[in-house]
Amino acid sequence: MEMAIASSFGIPKPKLTSFSTGKESDFIMLKKGLNSLLGPHRHLTEDYKYQVLLDHIKLPSTYQVAKRYVNDSTPYTSAMQALQQRYGQPRQLVQGELKAILTSPAIKPGDAQAFEDFPSAVNTLVGMLSNMDGPSKSELKCGSHVDTLLCKLPTSYRERFAEYCLSKGIIRSGSSQTLSTKRERFKPYCPYCSNQEHYLSACSEFAKLNTTERAAWIKEKN
Repeated sequence: MEMAIASSFGIPKPKLTSFSTGKESDFIMLKKGLNSLLGPHRHLTEDYKYQVLLDHIKLPSTYQVAKRYVNDSTPYTSAMQALQQRYGQPRQLVQGELKAILTSPAIKPGDAQAFEDFPSAVNTLVGMLSNMDGPSKSELKCGSHVDTLLCKLPTSYRERFAEYCLSKGIIRSGSSQTLSTKRERFKPYCPYCSNQEHYLSACSEFAKLNTTERAAWIKEKN
């Protein structure tokens, strides 16, 4: 109904992005797109939604995960639950984005697009970390991350940042010490048994549940 109304008013139809990178952030975008396009249409069958999902998975390893549920009674729901466990956990998303920005190439002088993208990526990551609790949030206070990010900037920008830190007392003249807090080591977490020794995907107790029991537990937690 929503799509029919949108079409009548000339509103562009949303286009689903394909999942081809293995990045947690890209899976979140695909999931949101599927929920927006398929969610309002309760008459759509599990098989139809499952086929739409398969059509938009371009990463072979991920496709195999979804393919396991081809004979399941609820293939779309079961496949999405498995993919959510693998790519959709908040901690996985944060760690994936953190790794991406810390391992990105250095910015070359005069590269206007890179200068525009870099602060946007940092601001996005800071926003994600600020909204999380536990060990992940401590990444914001890790001085080594700041050093790594600064090394990606041209020398003139690093010098300006050093001058700013000196004027604000963040660092002291003649010292290499910064006012940083030791970072906690990131630990896995299993929401099913409240254990920090493993992720949900490696939980032996959760693995004993059948599809119906898993769906009921996830629905209760959400």
